[in-house]
Amino acid sequence: MIWLPPIFYAIWLLIFGLCIGSFLNVCIARIPEGRSIVTPPSTCPSCSARIRWYDNIPLLSYLILLGRCRRCHTRISPVYPLVELAGGLIFFSLFLKNSFSAEMVRGAVFLCCLLVLFFVDLHHMLLPNVVTLPCAVIGILFALFHASPISLLDALGGGVGGALFLMSIMGLYYLFRGRLGMGWGDVKMMLAIGAFLGVKGMFLTLICACCAGAFYGLFLLLFYGKKLDHALPFGSFLAPAAALIYFGGDRLFELYVSVLQQYLVPEFILR
Repeated sequence: MIWLPPIFYAIWLLIFGLCIGSFLNVCIARIPEGRSIVTPPSTCPSCSARIRWYDNIPLLSYLILLGRCRRCHTRISPVYPLVELAGGLIFFSLFLKNSFSAEMVRGAVFLCCLLVLFFVDLHHMLLPNVVTLPCAVIGILFALFHASPISLLDALGGGVGGALFLMSIMGLYYLFRGRLGMGWGDVKMMLAIGAFLGVKGMFLTLICACCAGAFYGLFLLLFYGKKLDHALPFGSFLAPAAALIYFGGDRLFELYVSVLQQYLVPEFILR
């Protein structure tokens, strides 16, 4: 067997991830519209011209065409190369973190689902069941077959606990305001996140997402005159928060506990 340096595999996975990112672009564009992600072939959103293979090379084609359609010259959204680049970085980072392993596959499924949910919710205020529910089931199956760093009990506890927490927030908001403060898609997305990250990861994800959402809402309130009840795509805050916790959750949890110990909670409570 020929030995190859790890950087060779890392670069190969980066290129593979760019191709996966191109497929995720199809998912982001078609899933909200209920269209097939397999057929028909990719076309220009403006003139519907079929995109040839040489115009569909991840990142490279976008740069060569200067971000425009070859036929109608309409500007193509920079979201497309961003998603492709994100796909490449996902696989590159997972290889550096986990090498070739079941955890690399588990992480790839999780992070790719988060990437799709981030952009779909950002553009459509929608978190499709076809992504959230299979993601939750896959997270639990990895734990069931001991191919996950968390136990089955932790996966179930994280998923159910996160979903119930958001449901309780929805119930309280409805009790006081007479309407739902978030959609059921957020609940299902939290079910998936908890299934992959467990109870501790779910808890940290909620803290990070809520803080980011609060700061963004305050920004809109102060600088754009939005009202307090202005709807935000909460899934687009949950997704990057969950990715952050996946890669650095243990360190963030230690930091969180240390802050509690020093400033907020008496030491005897944490013992």
